[in-house]
Amino acid sequence: MLDLIRRKQKTTIVKVVFWTIIAAFIGTIFLVWGKGTDPQGRQTAAAEVNGETISFDDFRSAHSNLYNLYRSLYGQAFTPELERQLGLTRQAINMLIDQALLRQHAGTLGVRVSRDELVASIAEIEAFQQEGQFSKQRYLEVLAYQRMTPEQFEALQENQLLADRVRWQLRSAITVSDADVAEAYRVEQEKINLQFVRFAPEAFLAQADVADAEVARAYAERGEQFRQPPRARLDYVQLDSGTLQGEVAIDETALERYYRRQIGRYSVPEQVRVAHILLAVPEDASDAEREEKRALAESLRQRAAAEPFAELAQRHSDDKATAGKGGDLGLFPRGVMVAAFEEAAFALAPGEISAPVETPYGYHVLQGIEHVEAGVKSLESVRPEVEEGLRAELAQQLAYEKALDAYNMNRKGAGMVGAAQQLGLAPLTTELFSQQQPLAVFGDQPELQRLAFEAEVGSLLPPQRVGGAVCLCQVAERLPSEIPPLEQVQEALRQTLRRERATELARQAGEKALQAAREGADLQQVLPAGAKLEETGLFSRSLGDFVPKIGQQAQLAEAAFRLTPEQPLAAELYAQADQYYLVRLKQLEAADPTRLSAEEAERLRAQVLTRRQEEAVSQTLEQLRQSATIVIADAIVRAIQQGE
Repeated sequence: MLDLIRRKQKTTIVKVVFWTIIAAFIGTIFLVWGKGTDPQGRQTAAAEVNGETISFDDFRSAHSNLYNLYRSLYGQAFTPELERQLGLTRQAINMLIDQALLRQHAGTLGVRVSRDELVASIAEIEAFQQEGQFSKQRYLEVLAYQRMTPEQFEALQENQLLADRVRWQLRSAITVSDADVAEAYRVEQEKINLQFVRFAPEAFLAQADVADAEVARAYAERGEQFRQPPRARLDYVQLDSGTLQGEVAIDETALERYYRRQIGRYSVPEQVRVAHILLAVPEDASDAEREEKRALAESLRQRAAAEPFAELAQRHSDDKATAGKGGDLGLFPRGVMVAAFEEAAFALAPGEISAPVETPYGYHVLQGIEHVEAGVKSLESVRPEVEEGLRAELAQQLAYEKALDAYNMNRKGAGMVGAAQQLGLAPLTTELFSQQQPLAVFGDQPELQRLAFEAEVGSLLPPQRVGGAVCLCQVAERLPSEIPPLEQVQEALRQTLRRERATELARQAGEKALQAAREGADLQQVLPAGAKLEETGLFSRSLGDFVPKIGQQAQLAEAAFRLTPEQPLAAELYAQADQYYLVRLKQLEAADPTRLSAEEAERLRAQVLTRRQEEAVSQTLEQLRQSATIVIADAIVRAIQQGE
């Protein structure tokens, strides 16, 4: 097989996308199909599709690949919460099931992959190449790293090619007519303006009184909603390290050691300071206009040899932000300016004038002012800053040591009272807080919050660093999870019930108004007290599920574009949050087919074709799923149900 690949690698090859052999030199994407048992013969099936096994190894690899893909896409925004929302477990197992179904469907369609095609596809994978040529050694090294044999990988590749070819065949059967393009243009360009009446709970609160007996009944039914989690309260003293800076002594050795540890803070990148004259050139300027500006820039360069550069910049530069300063841009490092400007600036000696430099902004003439070589500031030049940093560090260390001494001497005896006396501080008390709730006084301190709920009440906790301070805390009180008595939640519950009742009254009023509108009443006649007839203004389908002045309302967004001048009234009341909307079409701005350009038509044709091709694949997969026997492992089903 390897020799055949080497023979075929120089022929014309149709490139086949192999999922993606990702950037980190293959990564973990390789999946081995049909491996349903481990070396000991134990069943390891993540799923079975018409009797074909998808192993847990396959599933883990697919899941890992999706995880790495999304992490690279979202970066720091890829939080555990986002991971749960994306449902990687569901995505991974569905992807593998779809691949199996498409591969099995290949036989029905008569789709096959020849050995030559398999050879060509493997030879084209860059991860297996050296200097653009297939390398047997690289191929074996990569597969060995993945703990795969060439036979396993070739089976994987053949299966992938089969699935891709089935997708291609399903897509290739799809066509788009001129009428389809015209309809797509109409849908995209058509705009509507809706009149609507808003039925909001606020308008009905006066009619929504709730008696004490109703509140009591609701409390009996809903009391669990008010359950509070376990809560704790801490007594604490806080040592501000800033007040201890006068107690720390600094010697030269410690200062030099701190300076070396923080050397990165005192490094200086290479920088230049230049002045410039900008002769701006519009993007759409003709060649003659550009040449005129270039010639003027050359003239100014020559004049700068005899005239003060700053005066020339004040009179001629189009950069008004710097012209008044003689064109002075101040010091800047590499990577700030556009490439051509930067190259010229860093090449200038102080006082030297550059030839005209062209950038997207126009032509520049530069004068060098100062060149600072990369280096590190000496200790002497930053001594006050170093002393300040070291003093703050030593003061915080001293504060921690004092707090630790007080903790060790009082944790088995006098507790917070003794520790506070030893430190000369008056103890304070936090508010009640839960383990998941940041303390108002300390902010989010997970370790301190954990200790507060694990240590015994009355226990002195080890010192904790909080910002520039050190805190010594004692568990003063801990309350179990409980439902507050009715007296504490009565008014809040009453307001909730009033809001619910007012919302129901708003819905009833909206339904009554809708019926009146069906019978011919004008919307102005069905307005609730204090409300006004509103309009969305013209909008198109490009807003998706969003309806101006109403918000995200998918059902309304879809139904609105089915309204016509002949039947303008929406058939139902639409809810958004706790408000209800009665909607009527006021204006329809139809698309003008004469404005459909050939270029726009081709864009729409490609767009419609892509959408329909994907729909064709999705519909086929849905049909295959309905007729297939698919069994998914219980562990994966549970993970999907838990939102993993």
